[in-house]
Amino acid sequence: MPPSPPPWSLPTWEYWSSPGYRDAEHIADIKRMLREPGVLSATLGYYRAMFDRRKVDPGLEDLRRSMDQPIEVPTLALCGGDDLRAELMMDQAQYFKGEYRFELVPGAGHFLHREKPAEVTRLILDWFGKP
Repeated sequence: MPPSPPPWSLPTWEYWSSPGYRDAEHIADIKRMLREPGVLSATLGYYRAMFDRRKVDPGLEDLRRSMDQPIEVPTLALCGGDDLRAELMMDQAQYFKGEYRFELVPGAGHFLHREKPAEVTRLILDWFGKP
């Protein structure tokens, strides 16, 4: 069997999803949306500002400062077990003062709400239904 291609050579959707997960209709919708005037620029601007502080909107400084505070509202954090961020998210409880619960959804990648909608829905309903 030939070796798997390195992850960085895969299309983003495949790199971020669970192995073998396909959602052609959704990807077509995303491509249509990205062709709308200004959308691609805004989408890329979000990531550019995340990695280059010179591209950050100075009008959002108060919001950025507030993001450095511990989160006090009850929080359910869900992450796909195959998501690239899973390892990072496992250690984020330290940023929460309020009730915090972290759940990995096995067999799901970054788009867990699309890959495992029933499981994600169950976890959210359980969270909201708890006493």
